[in-house]
Amino acid sequence: MSTGATDIIIPACPPFICELKRRDHSKSKLGDEQIAYMTAAQAAGAYVCIALGVDAAWEAFEDWLKNHVDR
Repeated sequence: MSTGATDIIIPACPPFICELKRRDHSKSKLGDEQIAYMTAAQAAGAYVCIALGVDAAWEAFEDWLKNHVDR
């Protein structure tokens, strides 16, 4: 495991990088290492998102599939 690695990583072209937080954002926080990891992943071309709850993660995943993955 890499320090700061996100909760969901799908290696593809582009990779899907998703940090999953509680729907109530006041009960979660991002660490500096997580921010650094996501910034580096985005700079390398990954699809990066922070999802507030599983529904948001699923929505981001569907967006990634529809708009960023060649099938």
